[in-house]
Amino acid sequence: MKKSIDTKLALYPTPVTVIGTMNGDKPTWTLVAHIGIIGHDRILVSFAEPHYINHLIKENGRLSINLVTEEMLPAADVSGSVTGAKDVKSDLFEYELWAAEVNTLTEEHNTMSANDFAAALAHSLENHEQLLKLLAMKHYDMEENSRLLPTRQQSLKALPTVLG
Repeated sequence: MKKSIDTKLALYPTPVTVIGTMNGDKPTWTLVAHIGIIGHDRILVSFAEPHYINHLIKENGRLSINLVTEEMLPAADVSGSVTGAKDVKSDLFEYELWAAEVNTLTEEHNTMSANDFAAALAHSLENHEQLLKLLAMKHYDMEENSRLLPTRQQSLKALPTVLG
């Protein structure tokens, strides 16, 4: 059955959403069911007071809002099934694991040449195949869906005139 909601600022159906914030120097996550747009510059996230992450969000003054893809469902399920008060959830999402590796690399950067740093950075992605695919996809999507940039096919057609 189709139902018109007219022109409202709303997310229907409500997407599966993971909220993140920092717990000290590590991220933590929780699953929320109530999220919505309440204005062009505001969103609403609602979850029960007893959630461990509530006080962390208040302390930090910031949070991340992450819409869940199908590939993320197992990790999202864990994020909503265990409490951050008892379990460390910082390693649920691959990006965070890689970000920790990159932070270590940047700390060691002063002792590395630029080429060594670039090689170490590239090597850091070898164990994060899914992340590398997502990073590549984002660039592909930007190129394919951008109205400002010419399409790949238009760019290739223009190449002989630029070179010739």
